[in-house]
Amino acid sequence: MRVWNCKIKSRCNALKFGTETNGGFYDTVVENIEIRDTRISAVAIESVDGAIIDGLTIKNVNMTNVNAPLFIHIGKRMRGPEGREIGQIKNVTLENINVDGPYEPYNIIAWNYFSYKNNDFRQYPWIFGGVTPENADLMISGRYTDWQMTSNCCGLPERHLENITLRNVHMKLDGGVTEYNKEVPDVPPAYPEVYVYGKILPAKGIYFRYIDGLTLDNVTVETYRPDSREDFVFEHVK
Repeated sequence: MRVWNCKIKSRCNALKFGTETNGGFYDTVVENIEIRDTRISAVAIESVDGAIIDGLTIKNVNMTNVNAPLFIHIGKRMRGPEGREIGQIKNVTLENINVDGPYEPYNIIAWNYFSYKNNDFRQYPWIFGGVTPENADLMISGRYTDWQMTSNCCGLPERHLENITLRNVHMKLDGGVTEYNKEVPDVPPAYPEVYVYGKILPAKGIYFRYIDGLTLDNVTVETYRPDSREDFVFEHVK
């Protein structure tokens, strides 16, 4: 399968494999993509219902004003045919990826009746949900908080990610984090999203865990605001 020359923005995840997948994806190429103004993940690669994702290349992607650039995740919700085993994600390459701001509000489309009735047509990156009395002043003033979710690539203790390569990936993120929880839960909730292990993780760039065969080739991280975390954190990674 090949997907190319697309321009995407999303109220959720712009380019997403899963979650509702029992079969899988093989030998897939996605290239020459522009992603902008996306509330959750720019690229989400997920197997939580037994899917096998094998042979995926995503290249030549420019991301602007997205929350979390990358989410690769194996989970075990296992909603599907009885007897399925935990899925696999392997032989994934992401190359020539550029991530940048400015991180600023953008126009959106109401996503259901209640959203429309609430005049929900503007997304503020630092407010994850909709407008409430508690966050309205924050939206108006534009005060930044620790809002940008950490990209993460995580397998499970019993099912590792395999052969993940990032090449020529440059991320300029908002930053600004000074305090964070260094302990990351080992067992994720059933429904997968980039914040499944927590919105703010110990890395300001990418948090990696349970991977057999990780290659980083010319991968850089910088932030607009000072950030006290390491660029990358590796746990149980070869």
